[in-house]
Amino acid sequence: MMAYLSLENAIRLHFDSILLYKNKSFGSALHLSILALEEIGKSKSLEDYWWSSKVNSGQLPVDEEEKYLKLLYSHQWKQGAAIKWNPMDYSPKFISLIDEKKLEQKKQNSIYVGLPLKNGKIKYDSRIQSPFSIKSSEPKKIISLNNDIFLEMCYLNLAQDGYFDIEIMDKLIGKKLQSKLRKYWGYKSGIKSKRWQKLWLEKFLHS
Repeated sequence: MMAYLSLENAIRLHFDSILLYKNKSFGSALHLSILALEEIGKSKSLEDYWWSSKVNSGQLPVDEEEKYLKLLYSHQWKQGAAIKWNPMDYSPKFISLIDEKKLEQKKQNSIYVGLPLKNGKIKYDSRIQSPFSIKSSEPKKIISLNNDIFLEMCYLNLAQDGYFDIEIMDKLIGKKLQSKLRKYWGYKSGIKSKRWQKLWLEKFLHS
């Protein structure tokens, strides 16, 4: 099942990004960490689609199903899908980073050398962008976010005897993964935190 494989791949990419980070390959670490976030989003979306199809007694019409599945090829959409199950738990600044396609730009800059674009035109007078200029803080933040997401998955799965509606997916996010996440990464992102709920609520009440 694609949802299961996407989750498994997200976990693989996450630990690969940690390995690259610890070997000071910060550009590659950032690239893989954002890919891991996208695979988290894909796995959640596919599981949700499976559940909806089951509850609604069948799949969507072919044209609607194809339209939905094509979203899985959108990097920006997958990045958002990773966090928008509970958007109030996340920093508004980070959500804007996704919505404005800046996280996707960071991913491209983390792997390619080139000149930046503005309004579809090359900025010849700008500094050359290079993965070698990426600082350790950039991948550290996304790796930490992924770790936060996976740890919450594990905690909820163990606490409530299930997280996903697909049983084999829950087997991936058990005590073994929880221990490994804590062993290999000890940082928090600050992007995912209950404290953001207060900010979102205040913003809503004063809007």
